[in-house]
Amino acid sequence: MQDSGTGQAGPSSGGGRRDARGPRVAVLSALVAFAYPAVVTVVAFLPLVGPDPLPADAPPERFSAGRAMEPLRVIAAQPRPAMSPANERVREYLVQRLREIGWETTTQEGTRKRIELTNVVARKRGTGSTGAVLLACHHDSVPEGPGAADDGVAVAAFLETARALNSGPRLRNDVMLLFTDGEELHLLGADLFTEHPWFRDVGVVFNFEARGISGPSIMFETSDGNGALIREFARAVSYPVGTSLAYSVYELLPNDTDMTVFRAHGVAGLNFAFINGVTAYHTAADSIDAVSGRSVQHHGDNALELARHFGEVDVRDLESRDAVYFNVHGRVFVHYSGRWVLPILALDAVVVALVCLAALRTGLRSWGIVTGAWSFAVVLLESGLLVVGAWVVPWAVTRVLGSLGSPPRGDIASNDLLVVGKALLGLAILSWRVRIRLRRTDGVTLFIGALVVWLLLLAVTSVLLPGASYLLAWPLLAAALGAGVALLVWRDDPMAPGTAVVTAACAFPGWFLLGQTAYLMFLALFPMPAVAVFVTTLLIALAGGLMLPCSVRIAQSGRRAVVTAGAVGVVLMVAGFVLQVGGW
Repeated sequence: MQDSGTGQAGPSSGGGRRDARGPRVAVLSALVAFAYPAVVTVVAFLPLVGPDPLPADAPPERFSAGRAMEPLRVIAAQPRPAMSPANERVREYLVQRLREIGWETTTQEGTRKRIELTNVVARKRGTGSTGAVLLACHHDSVPEGPGAADDGVAVAAFLETARALNSGPRLRNDVMLLFTDGEELHLLGADLFTEHPWFRDVGVVFNFEARGISGPSIMFETSDGNGALIREFARAVSYPVGTSLAYSVYELLPNDTDMTVFRAHGVAGLNFAFINGVTAYHTAADSIDAVSGRSVQHHGDNALELARHFGEVDVRDLESRDAVYFNVHGRVFVHYSGRWVLPILALDAVVVALVCLAALRTGLRSWGIVTGAWSFAVVLLESGLLVVGAWVVPWAVTRVLGSLGSPPRGDIASNDLLVVGKALLGLAILSWRVRIRLRRTDGVTLFIGALVVWLLLLAVTSVLLPGASYLLAWPLLAAALGAGVALLVWRDDPMAPGTAVVTAACAFPGWFLLGQTAYLMFLALFPMPAVAVFVTTLLIALAGGLMLPCSVRIAQSGRRAVVTAGAVGVVLMVAGFVLQVGGW
């Protein structure tokens, strides 16, 4: 290997010269670098769609989206803001239906900020309650739309849940259903409920919301000390979707829910919402016809299964150390205690250190590792900023077209063309910046530097944001093991084609977790488009760093693959924006 301080690449160092092995290696590297990540990312997020909706003739003990649609048509027939006649009619309908089902039902009236509010509360007594299980939602909507998803789906789901609970034996704990008023007016109904006599009996709360019209029911917020809650949640529901990163992201958004009030009063609980189709949020597009049956089913399944499971659990003892949790694939939900975060960091540090020692044995200078880390960090930031720049122009055009009388009716956040296009463009820009960096350093130095950057980010995350540590810990461990194998097998030629294959295979956990997270974060951060694009691009570029040998092979072979991938990405993005403006 060359002296990394000279800037001149040796014959096997992965420098910027054209590869003598011919175009076949470059074509294979391009396929691995661009097609492989796209396929893995799609495989990662496609299963997160929720269960199939059950028809109206489903068994009585099951939750049925088909049955829940009947009350939803009444609830979301028109906008129902607080103090409106429509709001009053819905409230009367809820009281009537709950009493017909056989639940103890009452209303709570009060005033907050000169606004008259009426909550609806229902209760099913248990055989020996350790604390009530509270299912909470809000029955009001914004004036601009009928609120079929926000929060009509949850209201209708609770009615179907109450009916299904009646079909089984009595539970140990009491179960309460709370339909708050004035949630859209700064959570006034939830604040009012804290004065209700029943509030003192609440042991755990599950709040259900929506910030879109489709997608899985995501558990996006927890109370502090959530280890036991997460463990029981994983046991309770058949289709768990959630990540310990989500609440950190949620705190950045200008949104609150009734759960904010309950957490402030020290009640343990979980918060659920579906977020696809966010452009319909708080608009007339949030209608019955637009709501996804899968989202209704998933919300309802979660509500019913949580009520049944926690109805038999001693809810007086649900506080323990925060957990780290995430989805792997479909219904596979991984969770472990936060006490393992630092030991896992130590394991990653040991493996990365051994890889660095192996690289030093191939001729890499020790200070070259610092140079490689700095170079990769610069490439990361450049990639993120350049993709944001490429995004701003078509996004601004879309906004202008919308203001000229053709308002966007599509959904920028759930449009897969935009997401895939941005990912391809990000990877192309990453490869392009790697090509430029290889004029100053070599491929091995840059790759080892990427692993060091990953380790530094993991160390910071493990201390400051331990719930997000899984995103870095497991991908880094797999990638570092792959790098170690490659350095041992191809010691004389560390950037051999075999290195690209091995590191790409070991990058699978990284692409799986970061690709899935990038997709979900793009949806969650959509109210701040530039931030959403920048953050998700950094995740994509980070994942790309785990298979830098592929980018190095492309850089050696010329710019055709990079330009092609970037062009395809731009075309997909433009197509996505066109579909958004056209409303298809």
